[in-house]
Amino acid sequence: MPNLISFSDRRKFVIITIILVLVILGSIFLLFFRSGNRDISWIDDVNDYIEELKPFPQPDSSGEPMPAPLSMYHFYLYENGSSQLIFHTSKKSNDFVAYMRGLLNKVNRIKNSSVSREFLDEVVGTNKVLMFFFRFDEDFWSVKKVERAFFILEDNLNRDLEGTIIIRRRITGEGEYSLREIANFFG
Repeated sequence: MPNLISFSDRRKFVIITIILVLVILGSIFLLFFRSGNRDISWIDDVNDYIEELKPFPQPDSSGEPMPAPLSMYHFYLYENGSSQLIFHTSKKSNDFVAYMRGLLNKVNRIKNSSVSREFLDEVVGTNKVLMFFFRFDEDFWSVKKVERAFFILEDNLNRDLEGTIIIRRRITGEGEYSLREIANFFG
């Protein structure tokens, strides 16, 4: 009995089968990584650090804010519509700086690739937010050229923002904001 399928037809069949298998595996992989829960376990640790820090004095009676020191890292706490410098240092090895940098290295999912400055202003004005400011842009595992990171510790707007991080990146002289999170895929 003669072979009815030619070599080129078999080759096409194998290629199509391989492509279909890759598409199916890719879809499963994407569904798996999109379905992880947001990790908010770090919020309690950050709040504990904030409690331990000695905040800098509030602005004087004229309402002028304290000048920012020339340190490499600054942390500002936004709460109840006001902001306060709570810590600054130039040491990467500081426990608090190392912890916050570690969180930025764990960021593994983009919730919204572009958010407006108005959205950031609304979030900062109504929620409890810790801003991590870098004197010079820094690169992290999944995010490059980070200038500022806004860690949302409380969501008073009920917009499912608790535990998310708004990141400002410096791109060709312009700032760009994105909403990101640390997703826990395995627990």
